[in-house]
Amino acid sequence: RGHNGAGRRKLRTPSRGDNLARQACSTAMRLARSAARRGILLQKVGLQPQPWQRARKTTLAQRAQALVDGSGSIRLLTELREEKTLTLRRVREEDCRLLWEWANDPQVRAAAFSSDPISWEDHVKWFASKLNDPNCIIFVALDNDGASVGQIRFDITDEREAEIDVNIDRKRRGLGYGTLLIDKGVEEIFRTTSVRIVHAFIKPDNVSSIRAFEKAKFKKIGLKAVRGHTAIHYLRRKNDG
Repeated sequence: RGHNGAGRRKLRTPSRGDNLARQACSTAMRLARSAARRGILLQKVGLQPQPWQRARKTTLAQRAQALVDGSGSIRLLTELREEKTLTLRRVREEDCRLLWEWANDPQVRAAAFSSDPISWEDHVKWFASKLNDPNCIIFVALDNDGASVGQIRFDITDEREAEIDVNIDRKRRGLGYGTLLIDKGVEEIFRTTSVRIVHAFIKPDNVSSIRAFEKAKFKKIGLKAVRGHTAIHYLRRKNDG
């Protein structure tokens, strides 16, 4: 009684930055726990995880680790909350090195039908030939801030059909950009060319690509041998979905 509060430590009201940081850490921990839980449950019942389950677990753990880095919590919440949009632009000469770096990413090489690293000299020749090929169309995808997210290429095999190739910058994987880029790229090809059918050939163990193409309205046709490898053949027709 009679104490006027002098000398009492005043509690600081949490700032918006504090709240964002807590939300970021909470989200990252939830992703990591989700990955761990899958492995624990399988062990309890004496089962070995399937390839797609191991890939899912790894993707969740990598996503959590990648999002909580030196850039802080703001980037995490931006990636998870903002509505993603992509802008496509035609590839330019100055994109040569960027595409080379993307193509030589270890995960991209593992998913390719020719997994050897690509030399700079070979890439420069290939890139020049693609730039001058009227039946090859390459887009670079840009995010809301104008940063490069990935590339998508269409090789037109005849007047009405094309094959697709796509990859996403490793820092943007697992965030939904793959499906968005595939869908947007295919719609652009259908809109601006006479192509009516797009084919995709994917290795059976490339779970993330399979999921992305199926979400982008590609339908499984069957299996096909591609450069000595078994591939799943997916197809999308104009006006499908």
